[in-house]
Amino acid sequence: MKLGLGKIRDVLTGSPEQEKKNKAEAKDVEARKEKEEEEEEKEEE
Repeated sequence: MKLGLGKIRDVLTGSPEQEKKNKAEAKDVEARKEKEEEEEEKEEE
């Protein structure tokens, strides 16, 4: 997978758009982890 220099620069400098994407992805991951943990707890009971 090739990244354009612009994307690499955005990642390194932390462009506002990239930060928004990262925060949104982090929220998605957190929510997904919580759901999986809840499901595991239900299965254990």
